[in-house]
Amino acid sequence: LERDFTRQRYQFIQPKLRLVSHYTDSSHVNHDIGLSYYNLQNLYRETENNIKFNANGSMFINKEKLNVNLLTDFYNHKQSNDTINDLIVSLNPSFEAGGNKWHADIGLTGTLDNFKDKTRFYFYPKLNVFYNVYENMIIPYAGLNGGLIKNSFRTLSKENAFVDTTLNYSNTNNKYTGFIGLRGNLSSKTSYDAKVSYAQYDSLQFFVIDYSGTNQIYNRFNVVYDNTTLLTVSGQLKYQLKEKLNVMAKGNYYLYKTKNLERAYQKPDYDLTFSGTYNLQSKIIIKADLFFVGQQWALTQVQDTSGIYVPGSKQLKGWADINLGAEYRYSKMLSFFVQLNNIANQRYYRWDRYPSQRFNFMFGVTFVPF
Repeated sequence: LERDFTRQRYQFIQPKLRLVSHYTDSSHVNHDIGLSYYNLQNLYRETENNIKFNANGSMFINKEKLNVNLLTDFYNHKQSNDTINDLIVSLNPSFEAGGNKWHADIGLTGTLDNFKDKTRFYFYPKLNVFYNVYENMIIPYAGLNGGLIKNSFRTLSKENAFVDTTLNYSNTNNKYTGFIGLRGNLSSKTSYDAKVSYAQYDSLQFFVIDYSGTNQIYNRFNVVYDNTTLLTVSGQLKYQLKEKLNVMAKGNYYLYKTKNLERAYQKPDYDLTFSGTYNLQSKIIIKADLFFVGQQWALTQVQDTSGIYVPGSKQLKGWADINLGAEYRYSKMLSFFVQLNNIANQRYYRWDRYPSQRFNFMFGVTFVPF
């Protein structure tokens, strides 16, 4: 094998421009306009260019607020054997109203997706409401939303850096996500949030090892898609002592149901995060994180009764990871940091056949000129 067969490298550049107004007069139209461009390349000279324009305007009509958001998102991805273009145009008007104890955000999103010279139209609801039952201690809330999720060279390789260089593309249609929850404050320093959501997706992405003959050492992932429902139960507990101490615990439980795939491959069934930040006079910042990730399934090859290798599922064990970090702020512009990762030196698999790095560290300098 050539040396580059087991290598991959990404090069990414992204300039951005943003213009925001902050009129205090409610009769003025406030705007938030953004324009960005990025160029992404890999070791095999595959390139993706993206131009994104986002404009949001808002104004008050009496005591209610009208929001209009326009998104134009285009990317061009040049592969070794194909060129893929995708244009997404989305318009989202919404209306906010509220009182002393309640708030509602109601709207509708219309999306046009011109993908591989095929044009599709989508419409999604937008509804978010909450009611303050008792002095910010008990706040039930609910909502119904949806949207088109762009799957591009950037998004897929960012999620899994070991994807095949010739990617399989399909945008994900989140038809709807409905949720109910309860949040509030237990004290002046402690808050909580608990939520249950149910979502339906068309073409949700999953990663599976490529076992074709061209991938001789099985070190690349293909992207497969399936219609999927997802039930998520999540909770969060947060303690904050001014700006000095911040401690948070949060967790999510996921229940996937796929239409055609045997399993929701490479999707953990739960995750737990415990994190804390200590600020010593805004000079020394100490951070600690503890992660627990549940078991997941991967698609592999198993021998049948006749000795022939056929596709089959295998279970990957869950894992835990501990990270520590510190930052010294020499001035408002200059700071130094160090980050210690996987300090327990654990060997685990986030992606099948790719063991994680064990103990590793990083240190550097941050400079903000203005």
